[in-house]
Amino acid sequence: MKEVIIELLNRLNNDNYQTYLVGGAVINFLNGTETNDLDFATTMDLTLLDQLFNDVVKSDFGGYKFEYQGYHIDITHLRNDITIKNGYPTNYELTNNLELDANRRDFTINALYLNQELKLVDYVNGYEDYQNKIIRPIGDINIIKEDPIRMIRAIRFMVTYQFNLDSVLSTFIKDNINLLANVKKERIGHEIDKIKGSINYQIYFDEIKELGLDLSLY
Repeated sequence: MKEVIIELLNRLNNDNYQTYLVGGAVINFLNGTETNDLDFATTMDLTLLDQLFNDVVKSDFGGYKFEYQGYHIDITHLRNDITIKNGYPTNYELTNNLELDANRRDFTINALYLNQELKLVDYVNGYEDYQNKIIRPIGDINIIKEDPIRMIRAIRFMVTYQFNLDSVLSTFIKDNINLLANVKKERIGHEIDKIKGSINYQIYFDEIKELGLDLSLY
């Protein structure tokens, strides 16, 4: 995986634009574990991807995806989300400001960037939370209400990485799990499948139940 990350970062960086590995793939990189899903954030004009890779397909919010050496690659332009409705940005702007992109994300550990030199870029103290194995939302806890699926995503990170939920986040989930009633079951099911597919799932079964999430419903 490391070799592919290095190769892609070298191809996706030059004097005119910068590209970073971001999200769960950074956690896997730090842990020394494999993942087939590599997400990148960039300042490049994404229409240039057709010149670099084959079978590039446009995805949500101006992003693109393609397969590369057995890896699923997603690339999005750095952006600043202005308005979010039903979990999706309805108004956003593209930006070259990495800090703005970091602060639109959900959890601090999910806003770590790896640059071309394989150095971490961290605007939200995500590396400290990574070291302490804490899942903490970025900014106000109420950002979870913007997209309630983030509650299940937090649980997925807890199970996958064997991290702990921040106490404020844990209480919020217990008090607001009913918000999932407004989320499409397909989105919930996608996250639930990942939780159930984790080798750590049974370890956290009781804790998930205590959070109010009934996995048998999905």
